[in-house]
Amino acid sequence: MSSPFSITTASVGAVFDHSQLAPLLAPLESLPGISTARAKLLARIAGGNRVIDLLFCLPENIIDRRASPLLAQLRPDTIATVTGTVQDIRPPAPRTRQPWRVTLDDTTAPLELAFFSPWQAKQVVLGEALVVSGKVERFHDRLSMTSPDYLLPARSAERIPKLDPVWPLTAGLFAGQVRQAMQAALALLPATLPEWHQKKLLERHQWPDFVTALNHIQFPDRIPGSDQGDAWRSTQTRAHARLACDELLADQLATRIAQRAASSRPGRRFVGNGHLQRQAIAAFGHTPTPGQQKALREIEQDMA
Repeated sequence: MSSPFSITTASVGAVFDHSQLAPLLAPLESLPGISTARAKLLARIAGGNRVIDLLFCLPENIIDRRASPLLAQLRPDTIATVTGTVQDIRPPAPRTRQPWRVTLDDTTAPLELAFFSPWQAKQVVLGEALVVSGKVERFHDRLSMTSPDYLLPARSAERIPKLDPVWPLTAGLFAGQVRQAMQAALALLPATLPEWHQKKLLERHQWPDFVTALNHIQFPDRIPGSDQGDAWRSTQTRAHARLACDELLADQLATRIAQRAASSRPGRRFVGNGHLQRQAIAAFGHTPTPGQQKALREIEQDMA
């Protein structure tokens, strides 16, 4: 979606320090930990190379990772975040495309992990407690999780988001890198950003302020009460509606500003003697209808 800042900053009054917007209009490499190479990848998904462009790169989906059952309670075709101890590690046979297979157990039941990434294989240590999150599947007669989305030491379980945003990606760019950049970008939003919508409009639709709306969309975990139930969905829907109204307002203001600029420029008058018009009418072969005559008069007025 388009940014409202370039359109509405003039309307918020002199009480707001517009210099607070400078970090949002800065290039993506100005974000901490973002190299020039990574900034180019982020710009591909954001449609622009500014921080504000990234903020308007909204998630395409939300993965619910709140379910954290015991291994014995797992069901196939569900997303789960589980913890267990590594009981067995079976590397693939040499020169094959088979995955590493790891048995995880929490004393209630085993779960087989299968992954093809050597990087993930290095994270697994026999006897260590792990937390994994991903889709549970049935493989032959047992439950398994192939290529977990998250594989971390159990002590780092808080790093797995309960409601996980799915941003668009491009070759060479990973979800964790987008999350890091998005967190840094959101931290730059001014806490005292003035409101450009009427108070009655916000109250009628129960819309949040601009900064809260972006936070609730980009990181639904920040919605109060999002740890349980589905109330967070209606909150996020209102946040989406708020940003859609922002975009509509920005487009309308941009159109009005362009119209005003065009009408303020002096025009050139084109007033003829009617010679060419008479030739054209004669070529019709019939007398113009009243509607056609009206259209011709309007054209003459516009040209004058």
